[in-house]
Amino acid sequence: MAQELKPKAKSIPWMTKPRLAAHKPDSEKTAKAFNPFDIITAVSSGNLEKVRKMLAKGFDVNFDDGLGETPLMYAAMNNHVDICNLLIDKGADVNAQSQKGTTPLMWAAGHRHIKICKILLKRGAKLNMKDSAGRTVITHAELAGEYMIANFLRTYPLRYFFNKGEMEEFILNFEECISF
Repeated sequence: MAQELKPKAKSIPWMTKPRLAAHKPDSEKTAKAFNPFDIITAVSSGNLEKVRKMLAKGFDVNFDDGLGETPLMYAAMNNHVDICNLLIDKGADVNAQSQKGTTPLMWAAGHRHIKICKILLKRGAKLNMKDSAGRTVITHAELAGEYMIANFLRTYPLRYFFNKGEMEEFILNFEECISF
């Protein structure tokens, strides 16, 4: 008689015990009050007050969901400007990379959130980082069909070398040179 094969239960990486154990709130009371993933849920839904309360109770601003994605990445992909600012003020790593190498800036550019891109760049996000597929933030913007963001990102480093009038003149001259 052939033995029946039972399919193995798939483990979900972000729900394994070692992953949850990586986050330790400041007190036992906090641990009972919140699940570590509550901060991801609050950030994703744009609940600024809940995020503030959780951070005040000691939640790790750089907590990752098991795939390396942090609250700042979720705020960037969901276009939550106030939450991005709060997380960065509390010490969120603007250059954190997920397991696939994506950064908060890549999420913002890939989801067409120019305001978030500007905030992240002003707060120290790097333009030259690459994900595991070798794509830069500019590539993420282009893949999303957001060529204005891609062009903004290409010219961003030049903003340090020109005042406003000179920068506009440079861009106009640059566009004339590359148009056919």
